[in-house]
Amino acid sequence: MGMYDDIRCSYPLPTESPFESYQTKSLDCMMATYEITDDGRLMQTAATFETLSEPEFIALTGDVEFYNSNAVASAFGHLFTRDGEDYQSVTYEARFVGGCVQAIIETEHKREPALSSAFYRKADEEIDKDEPDIKTDEPEIGATLWRLWGGFDREAYPVTLLAKTEVEWALSDGKGRVEKEYPFQLGNILFCSEQDAQSAKWWRKESWERKARWCNEQLANRDTATK
Repeated sequence: MGMYDDIRCSYPLPTESPFESYQTKSLDCMMATYEITDDGRLMQTAATFETLSEPEFIALTGDVEFYNSNAVASAFGHLFTRDGEDYQSVTYEARFVGGCVQAIIETEHKREPALSSAFYRKADEEIDKDEPDIKTDEPEIGATLWRLWGGFDREAYPVTLLAKTEVEWALSDGKGRVEKEYPFQLGNILFCSEQDAQSAKWWRKESWERKARWCNEQLANRDTATK
């Protein structure tokens, strides 16, 4: 996600919003805090982890996009909220001239059924009990490892272990690039053999599909119970 700033809006919004604060990447992205006051002025109220003694007026001319959602996780093709309330997300765009609001418009508003975060934890911890047996013996310098970076739609590729410390390893992909990885990723992103990498890849795909089906059932049961 990267760095962003927080922004509160006391100025009247064009639509009803369930949120009191938002994030924005339209400003400095330094984890500062801003407010659009009730009279439409853009004020900075905090710098990076430091509240300003006096709010500072920002004489910005331009557009500021700000947004929020109540999702706590997204996985298995589903959205998860804290207590299973409907997922909502909203995005606004404010136009400023000399630091004063000229207009605010809603550019996106989504609402759809979601599952409780408890189901996310249960799906991640209890659905799968058949993980493949992956070798995790620490390799020697010069060994060929297989790196499976990303999801199950990627292919593992070979790397050579060039150097290692207790904290991190240096790997070469054979094309002149040196990559950094961590020893604890052995058996997760790095594998001692191509067979282990392929086993992990296909297990993750099957695991995702099982969890997606299970979440579909939980959502269907919830909807049936509320009718």
